[in-house]
Amino acid sequence: MRGPEAEIELVTDGNVHLPGGTITATVRITARADLEEAECSVALFHVDRYRRSDSEGASWTQDSEGAVAGEYVYQGPMRAGQVVEAAAVLPVPRRIEPPEGPQDLVDERYPPAGDAADGDSYDVWIEPEERWGPPTSAGAGVGSEWFVRADVGGAGFPEPAQVPVIVLAPAIPAPDLPAARVGGGTPKAAISFFGLPRTSVRAGTAVRATVRVSAKEEFKARGVRVELVRRASIAAGGSTSVTRTVAATVDVSGQVVLAARRPKDLAFAIDVPADAGPSIVGEDYRIDWLLRAVVDRPLRRDEVWEQVIAVHTAP
Repeated sequence: MRGPEAEIELVTDGNVHLPGGTITATVRITARADLEEAECSVALFHVDRYRRSDSEGASWTQDSEGAVAGEYVYQGPMRAGQVVEAAAVLPVPRRIEPPEGPQDLVDERYPPAGDAADGDSYDVWIEPEERWGPPTSAGAGVGSEWFVRADVGGAGFPEPAQVPVIVLAPAIPAPDLPAARVGGGTPKAAISFFGLPRTSVRAGTAVRATVRVSAKEEFKARGVRVELVRRASIAAGGSTSVTRTVAATVDVSGQVVLAARRPKDLAFAIDVPADAGPSIVGEDYRIDWLLRAVVDRPLRRDEVWEQVIAVHTAP
């Protein structure tokens, strides 16, 4: 079988970028045969990657991808053995949350897109409402990913070349939400957190705070632990599916007797993994991080409360 009539090599000026920055991508095309017309595009894509499963245990990945910026970097004939090298400067969207209206997508770095674009430009393939995307945050349930793609169109040409890139999430204010109880039954204690940071926590650092356990009546516990949990929530068909993944655990108490109406304060520090994706909001999903306090009650329902925090990845 005859192979591709051209080879594509693609490199970028780094694999870590900030919202509002730019990515310079360089593509190198080598013709293996005489080509009457070669057309090469380089584009920045965002993809929402959903991990699906059914009741029988089968699982699969479903992607929703779209270009946010792109250029045609070469159009014309090529002789066998000829090498063409070209570069494209691709703006990374400033907008990282779903836009509420067209005014939220105004960005002077982008030319008109869709029906308003120049008919000979790559922008005809981009819808204006697609020029945004959450920062990179991979994990169970759903994730946000980015890549640069170089494509040479025409019969006999190779598969597109792709280079993954990471878009970092900037720091944000900490969520102003109280801890919430998880599970049924009659509450045996109220749990709260204090001393939490006022802004998001950077991945690769530690959260240092205090958890307060206020028993309603005296009971014994095998121990108290705090877990760091990634929660992915996906809205579909009028309902929301939630995937929780424990990323870290720390024991903050051994066996303890919790006296009625005498709050017990327990200091702790828990590490946020360096590869933890940030807190993000997508079009039909969100990824949150939680501190989960668990009072381990032998032969009884554990008392479990969760506190929403936020994680960022930018310096």
